Amino acid sequence: MAIEETDDTVTVLLWHLKYSQAVMGRRADDLYLVCGQAQKGVKGTWSLKNLINHLTVRKITS
Repeated sequence: MAIEETDDTVTVLLWHLKYSQAVMGRRADDLYLVCGQAQKGVKGTWSLKNLINHLTVRKITS
């Protein structure tokens, strides 16, 4: 995660990394899996309050 703050905005960058056991060049299933997880996860970013709550819970439990 990266956070950049300017005078009037705060930008938060999030990355989702996934380990792959597949042979190189045969990772389409991994791509579909990560895209599906990203679609589920993006709903948390619709509201700043929801995103902050989610990140706080993840930080406490990890």
